[in-house]
Amino acid sequence: MLLARKPGWREMQPRHLTYKLEPADVAVYQRAVKTRMNRISGQQTSSKATALVLTLLVLPLFLAAAHVLIPAFGLGPNNMVSFAVGLAAGVTIILGSLWAQYFAQSKRGVRPGGPVLAERQLEVSEDGIKSSSPGLSNQMAWSRFEDVTEFDGYVILWFEPAAGNIIPPRAFRCERERAEFIAACKAHIVRETG
Repeated sequence: MLLARKPGWREMQPRHLTYKLEPADVAVYQRAVKTRMNRISGQQTSSKATALVLTLLVLPLFLAAAHVLIPAFGLGPNNMVSFAVGLAAGVTIILGSLWAQYFAQSKRGVRPGGPVLAERQLEVSEDGIKSSSPGLSNQMAWSRFEDVTEFDGYVILWFEPAAGNIIPPRAFRCERERAEFIAACKAHIVRETG
């Protein structure tokens, strides 16, 4: 197995970044993962509006089926109205509880005092990236990284298709430093060739 350096590679001076993630940063990371996974799998990102439209398109099918089936069982027109109201209320309650549960879980995904939201030190060197926060430290060689991308101004160093280190824009002193950081990372991410 041979490791090939990308064109533009040059000796890297160690870089140190210190930053602290906020819950909003975690939400951006979750959207970035979703977007990346949808792009990798070739699917378009589904949105809440799309789900609502599909639900509203399926609801008339249920009502049409009820319109045919309720009289077939000898039930009167008042039962049709009751069915329609009950179906609409049931769908609304189910969708509402699913969205409420999703938002509640997304807010509890990380602990305020945990390692994800703690101050983080990132050291980028010729050997790879060392990340540390209270109680958590890891070092990864460049060969372990797949890609570096930008998402809503954030830099994400991907080491798995759906996992990576997210660096908020405020971790950089200026746009030039951020651009140089991204270029240096792209030049050092290696691919195994054989």
